[in-house]
Amino acid sequence: MALGVNGKNRVVSFDVVDLYPPEKKAISEKYKNIKFFIENLLDNPERAKKLFSEAFLIYLDVGEHWGDLEAAFYKLIQESNFVGELIIDDIILRPEMVKFWNDITEEKISLADKHNTGTGYVKFYERKT
Repeated sequence: MALGVNGKNRVVSFDVVDLYPPEKKAISEKYKNIKFFIENLLDNPERAKKLFSEAFLIYLDVGEHWGDLEAAFYKLIQESNFVGELIIDDIILRPEMVKFWNDITEEKISLADKHNTGTGYVKFYERKT
């Protein structure tokens, strides 16, 4: 949300459960460029790909971190022709997440030494069609 307080950056956040409704409502009322949705984007891949293709930064932090949901989102991000930066949370939390991280072929940097469960940075460059 911090990226949206300047009033210029568009920030959209998706969750499958509405965990903090009063706080989210207050933020949305104060910052019209920040929107919260209760929706599983994996249920609507075309919407997900459209949103990803319009983004310049994606922060991926999903579920219990078994690597399967992260891999599903990652595939949609790749298919969307996203150009920008992807930050992935908890890349060393479980062996499944380590495998997911190691399977990424794009340019990446592990920041695992900066965060106890690991943070990863992936750069998606413009793709030639």
